[in-house]
Amino acid sequence: MLRTGLFFLCVLAAALVGCSADTTSASLRVLVADASSQAPIAGAEVIAETPSRDHPFSIQTLFGETGPVRTSASTDSAGVALVEFIPGRPVRIGVIAPGYAIVMQLVEEAWRGPVELTADSEVADAKRLRVRAVPVGTIGPAEDDSE
Repeated sequence: MLRTGLFFLCVLAAALVGCSADTTSASLRVLVADASSQAPIAGAEVIAETPSRDHPFSIQTLFGETGPVRTSASTDSAGVALVEFIPGRPVRIGVIAPGYAIVMQLVEEAWRGPVELTADSEVADAKRLRVRAVPVGTIGPAEDDSE
């Protein structure tokens, strides 16, 4: 009986100390434009979702705080939206703009530098978007998108 109690105490200690997931977030600047004219698209909805990878015995799981991290924002008049993600994990980025094909893509290493996203498929009578995700804090020309 003492051994069983000691075992469960060790498991609980490991769960509370060693299995906590890092949920420090970072920002992605998402630029949305018409693929043909390169004109910025204002009012597009940008969604970023970082899937959960929490350990079943992590503190977050024990307190019911697990699950994907999801943020959304609308693009401004320059076609720019700022969303959050968790570095070190893949992030699913979606962009929805009326009259345009939806863009939804899983980016494995968004923190490493700029990523160009494309629509999943061709949609009849829908225009295409040009979507570029740039991690905030990228040094050099990667953050400058004034083409």
